[in-house]
Parts: sequence; C-alpha cells; structure tokens
Amino acid sequence: QDQNEKAVRGKRYIEAILNELHQESDKANRSKLFSHLGDVIDYSGHIFTKEEVNKLFETLLTHFESIEKERLDYENKKNNRVVHNKSPDDDEDDANIDDLLKEDLEIIEETQEEISDTIGKLFKTHKDISGDIVNVIITKILPRFASQTSSVYESKMALYIVDDMIEFLGMEM
Repeated sequence: QDQNEKAVRGKRYIEAILNELHQESDKANRSKLFSHLGDVIDYSGHIFTKEEVNKLFETLLTHFESIEKERLDYENKKNNRVVHNKSPDDDEDDANIDDLLKEDLEIIEETQEEISDTIGKLFKTHKDISGDIVNVIITKILPRFASQTSSVYESKMALYIVDDMIEFLGMEM
C-alpha cells in the first residue's frame, strides 16, 4: 500500500478512535479503543509531524490522568469500605460489592496499561521526534509513579513506561 494512502487512512482511523474515546463511558470499551489506537499507530508507521505527535501525546496524557483519578477513587472506595449495623445477609452483599470494585479497578488499570502501550507505539514509530514526550514523562510522570510513596501498581506502571522508552528509543534519548 502506498505510504501516503496509509498515512491518510491511519490519521482518519486515529481521529475516529479519539472521537469515540471522548464519548465512551464504558470502561472495558475504552480499554479496547486504546488498544486499537495503538495498533493503528503501529501499523501506520511514521505518519505524524512532531506537533501532531505532541498533540496526540497530550490527548493520551489527559485520558491517562482522568483514568488515574478514577483509579484512585476506586482504590479509596475499596480500602475504606466500612459497614455499620450489619445483618447476616449483608455479608453476601459486601462480597458482591467488593468483587465489583475489584473488577472495575482491574479494567481501569488495564486501560492505563493500554494507554502506556500506545505511547510506546508512538516511540516505536516516531523515535526521531519523541523528545518532547520523553521530557514530559521524565519531569511529570515518573516522579509521581516512581517515588518512595508510590503503590506497587504505580511502580509497575513507571517501569512499563521506562521499558518502552528503552526498547524503542534506546540510549539516544
């Protein structure tokens, strides 16, 4: 396929996916959309200018931050569940609520991992113009996710991002 046609199609698909993401409220569907977004970026190759890469990264980061707030809210709900005046039937209800919170939290974390993977695909396909993204990650994301007070999940997330940086950017960045 002609590279120019591939670029036009890739950009069109990416725009459509981003439009869907802005409207999608279902957590599992959002995760799938981010996965598809990464696949389209990977398939399309080097189709963006530096400004377009930075704008797409900014959009991804906005989604990541929004989902991070959701994740922290779910963590708080899960960790702060206190039940007063329990009846015997409440144990089963509590187990169901705990299972739902755990399931939602897993989907939220999976979505963040898909976003991270999509950023990795940007590194892979646009290595030569990823410097601004790397700077934001090093100065804003890693200090939050790789600190001594970070949760196990946050530390894993930081490692996941750094792994993609090393794999796709090498030591040049």
